[in-house]
Amino acid sequence: MFHSYDPIRKQLCFAELSDHNNQIVRKLSTPFSDVLLPEVNIIGSCNGLSCLSDNVNGDTMYICNPFTRIHNYRARSEVFVYSSWSPGWRSLGRVRLPYQLEQQSSEALVNGRLHWLTLRHKCESRYARSIVSFDLGDEKFREVPRPGGQERCDYHLTVLRKCLSAAFCNYEDLEIWVMREYDVQESWIKEFNIGTSSVPRVALKPELKQSYAIWRKISQGRPAQVLCLLKNGSVLVQYRGRVLVSYDPESGKFEKLMFQGMPELFQTIVHFGSLA
Repeated sequence: MFHSYDPIRKQLCFAELSDHNNQIVRKLSTPFSDVLLPEVNIIGSCNGLSCLSDNVNGDTMYICNPFTRIHNYRARSEVFVYSSWSPGWRSLGRVRLPYQLEQQSSEALVNGRLHWLTLRHKCESRYARSIVSFDLGDEKFREVPRPGGQERCDYHLTVLRKCLSAAFCNYEDLEIWVMREYDVQESWIKEFNIGTSSVPRVALKPELKQSYAIWRKISQGRPAQVLCLLKNGSVLVQYRGRVLVSYDPESGKFEKLMFQGMPELFQTIVHFGSLA
């Protein structure tokens, strides 16, 4: 799914990844009118359900199936849990954590836990960022070991082969570390090393006017974001909120993914459809 920022702002649309050479980007309708939800933001997607937020009011979240249009919503204040088998939202009260979480959606659902990165904090005479999880089973927050020996803070979380992964990104390289055995720090290994400096030459479109501020907002300033692994083993990467590329680790080559009607600036969300 694409959250478009240009040329039509705040438009939601989608395309099938199974055969990207013959696909058209289609508009995605939501159950909300423009008056009710004028500026929607996609928080995340899981099991065919998407979590949307109201950017104007900033205190309302919606859970919906974008293809069946079933939805529910909740005003944000404390910690709430929504279960499809219970009478709706349950409050867990106010939860105190040792670190502040980044104010963005959970970046990974692994082993029944949602994962966030914390803001930078002092750790053993240096600054670092920790990984905090929320267990959907016992509804507790826990810290998860981050990649050992890594002092860099410029990374984001993702899921590759059902494993928690950390992508360290700058303007030259994109390193992807994978936790082979969940919650075991020694199981972190560097699985991919991608040279992002070659992406602009093969894929990046001409610079758009006034696009820098929008890109900073939708990508948190990341030059690249790892989305998922495709069935053929290639890594799907979004670059600067403007292009989608697949990286073949065997050949080391990039392939630009294009869809008819694709927006100029966008946020990409990997969504697996269901009837949930």
